Amino acid sequence: MLCRTAENRDLRFGGPFDTIKEPDFSMPVSIRVFGDYSLRIFDGGLLIKTIIGTADQPDNEVITNFVGRQLLNAMGELVSEGVIDHTIPILGIKSQSTEIMDATIAKLNPLLAQNGIQLVRFGDFTIHLKA
Repeated sequence: MLCRTAENRDLRFGGPFDTIKEPDFSMPVSIRVFGDYSLRIFDGGLLIKTIIGTADQPDNEVITNFVGRQLLNAMGELVSEGVIDHTIPILGIKSQSTEIMDATIAKLNPLLAQNGIQLVRFGDFTIHLKA
């Protein structure tokens, strides 16, 4: 994938977002997400300069680890804020998948663009809640 400009598919991401206080019942809820995404390198030189060139051993994992961390951060903020302000319900959170994916792509692509990367789409992802 290093600097390949075609869409790179089936890249995995996942992990915990946060533990938040569910607003209706005041219970702590741990939120985790797992899924896959596709990305495209649109500026290989910029990618090398900003991410690959700063790594001790540059390889594809440097890119996927960077994007995966950014995905968790962006999606975690969006979901946590949505639950707290009642725009994303805890019960039935899967029904908000399309909105969560679209909002995450819109939030994350400007940051990724600074590194020559574009988040193209999500495959499937699952949000797990644990009270």
